[in-house]
Amino acid sequence: MRNFLKLFVLAALCCSSVLQAAGSLQRGTEIRRRIESVKSITYYKGEWSWADFDLADFKDTLAQMRQTGANTVWLVLPWIDFQPQALPEPLWNEEAVKNLTAAVTAADDCGMDVILPLCYLGTGWSPEGIDPCIWTVDASMYGAFKSYSRELVGKLIRSGNDNMIFLLYGEGCYPYISSLRDYDVTVESFKAWCRKNNSSIDYWNKRWGTEYSWDNLLPFKGGTSDPRDANAWTDYWRWSSDVVRAAHGGLARELRGVIKGKAIIGYHDDAIISKDWGLGATPIPEDNPYQFLSFAHYYTEQEFGSLDKFISETNTIISTFRQAYPQMPLGIFETGLCVHQSDIDSQAKVVEEMAGIANKKNVGINIWMWQDHETGDDCQRTFGLLYPDGREKPAYTVLKKAWK
Repeated sequence: MRNFLKLFVLAALCCSSVLQAAGSLQRGTEIRRRIESVKSITYYKGEWSWADFDLADFKDTLAQMRQTGANTVWLVLPWIDFQPQALPEPLWNEEAVKNLTAAVTAADDCGMDVILPLCYLGTGWSPEGIDPCIWTVDASMYGAFKSYSRELVGKLIRSGNDNMIFLLYGEGCYPYISSLRDYDVTVESFKAWCRKNNSSIDYWNKRWGTEYSWDNLLPFKGGTSDPRDANAWTDYWRWSSDVVRAAHGGLARELRGVIKGKAIIGYHDDAIISKDWGLGATPIPEDNPYQFLSFAHYYTEQEFGSLDKFISETNTIISTFRQAYPQMPLGIFETGLCVHQSDIDSQAKVVEEMAGIANKKNVGINIWMWQDHETGDDCQRTFGLLYPDGREKPAYTVLKKAWK
């Protein structure tokens, strides 16, 4: 009888393990399908606050986006809108949180997913107590961000919607290269990174063409064209990659515990993987807590010289991600062209080509952005598929055709 019971328990455990494995496989397949089928447009109205969010306008915009074939919308979430103060004690703007929840629900009601990037901060977008130059290397500041992210994600999860795609990312999260020497915390963090990677100061002096001791070693200051600074530039990105990997990687694990399968979370790259500025460095932890990856890739004639070169590099970046992370669903979650630096026909061509690549390569895509606005710099204002008065640009027409 005892042997029978043991066999029964073992059989039950094996059955449970098989069911769990099957469930995980099914969940992974669903996430891949969801990310690779993303057809998204950014909704951004310029310098407005979520406390003043116009739900009626948003619902109208969602209906118009759906007519293009869009199934997802990217929302811009400045940290300061939801927490005007993060330190010493957090202060929440509950009206902004309520409005964001209403936006997520409105998208869910019309069958659209919502991309929710969590790291929006910088000049004018950082809550009191947070310095955007150093926040990822300052333990108290990043601790405040972790608390903010956990609570905001928790509030949204409790709304009952299941259409949320959260993002952590690199842009704005690297220690500001122009200010590294102005803060003890960045100097000490960089020095500790150097010691960890090679304890010989002679190694670093030879690498950078400097004469430092461990006492007076300073981070790369940037802004020079001296060819000897090439290694220092690489090391800045290698260090920044380590900073982001440790900070965001730990937070991603915590957020996975908060969302519990009711949403998904990914990492969005802007430079370290896609541009390989760290020469092989990666912000993705070895245990990879993320459920998908995405990257930003905008066309400018100044950087690429021709659209053909831009398209070629786009395909190269996709191949780079898929070689490094073959199991990860992938999205091009920021792309487009600002008309201020070019013209409406070039914008249409970029949008058409990128939509085609996304379809051919089975990657999701987000076009920046829905409509031009009146605030911000000249380039930021002119990425829209529509003019401020609602007239359609050629990019709108080609995107609609590509997605239909």
